[in-house]
Amino acid sequence: MLQITEKIKDQTYEISLVSTGIIVGEFIKVDGFYYFSESKNRVWGMWSQEFLESLTNELRKLNKELNDSIDEYFNFQ
Repeated sequence: MLQITEKIKDQTYEISLVSTGIIVGEFIKVDGFYYFSESKNRVWGMWSQEFLESLTNELRKLNKELNDSIDEYFNFQ
């Protein structure tokens, strides 16, 4: 459903739909975490549950290492 393309120079990932190639936004790194920023060129339309879940899953994968280290720090015994 989603195609994620890394832009190495500025640590962002462009997100497009596989079916149409429409760019829907980017994952942008801020303070070590990636966040979703929707495309300014696509301000119309609605998002399906399937799209939002796919977006969430991809974002979770990008932030996994940092989230795991935070969890380990606060659960340290």
